[in-house]
Amino acid sequence: MANSNDLISVVTVVYNAEAYIEDTINSVLNQTYSHIEYIVIDGGSTDGTVDIIKKYDSRISLWISESDKGVYDAMNKGIERANGKWINFMNAGDMFYSPQAIKSIFATATDFDQYAIVYGDAEFRLRHIAYVSLAGESSIDRFMPFSHQAS
Repeated sequence: MANSNDLISVVTVVYNAEAYIEDTINSVLNQTYSHIEYIVIDGGSTDGTVDIIKKYDSRISLWISESDKGVYDAMNKGIERANGKWINFMNAGDMFYSPQAIKSIFATATDFDQYAIVYGDAEFRLRHIAYVSLAGESSIDRFMPFSHQAS
């Protein structure tokens, strides 16, 4: 059975995303699940991104701003610093579907210890269209069967 006290690490990687980062931060900080470690890895932004991160400093578990070698290097920095039993990547511009998203997953009677990855559906919102990508709908030889934001 899932342990509703498991620490979940949410990692946001960002670089020059002043227009998007605050929505992402609020999406994580407004989760109703109480055992979240929030890590923000900024790649040395030169716009107002760091000022927005600083605004939430007291509610972010850890954040750094330094140059990196790209998004995967930044993600690896987040993994190295994460203490949670599970890690989710909610990058700049991404948001949880609802404030109860994490809590609803870990409120189930599922024994997650038997799985390496837990994932679900993802909603994508583009300029003129929004659609839901159902988890596992495609085979890995054509497309990823789930989005990293929903895992």
